[in-house]
Amino acid sequence: MNNLVRIEFEVFLINNNDKIEPVKDALVVVGSKHNITGESGRTSIMISPGSYSSYVKLADIKLAPYTDKLIITKNSKIVVTFLITKLYPNKFSVESNENFTIVRLTMNIKERYRAYISDPVLTLIRNNGTVIMVTAGPNGLGYFTDRITPNRPYEIVVKLNGAISYIDPQSSYIPLEIISVTKS
Repeated sequence: MNNLVRIEFEVFLINNNDKIEPVKDALVVVGSKHNITGESGRTSIMISPGSYSSYVKLADIKLAPYTDKLIITKNSKIVVTFLITKLYPNKFSVESNENFTIVRLTMNIKERYRAYISDPVLTLIRNNGTVIMVTAGPNGLGYFTDRITPNRPYEIVVKLNGAISYIDPQSSYIPLEIISVTKS
């Protein structure tokens, strides 16, 4: 027991109003040891020095987890922050006929951290003037499944039934999850 070290975790979520909140009930795993965060978003794990995989998952199943390889030599503190925000595409293009529409969304995220996107949320105007809001894709609103590489262009192609004449760029976005980590 003398050779165990303490790995402290703090887990936070930044919500839509930019308020940082501690995350209760996040699962933290290091190697075969695990624990759950309390009201303060904190937990710790006692483990022998070595190399381990780590995993931090919020209770919200829609969010991607943080995973990493840790080399543990001494007591350490790891702060994991999940930011949920909207990514507005740099460019939209629309190819439409009477039967279907193909929408291309091009974006570039400049964050240095891990970033995951969900299916786009699009506000569309049909040729007859009807305004519709759709979540395009098989995953439904809010499931963060695709990891994107920062500082590289990324394109999403969406095929929709029917003719669309316009996409509202102010209310069309891609849900974005950014995970940042500090270790000390």
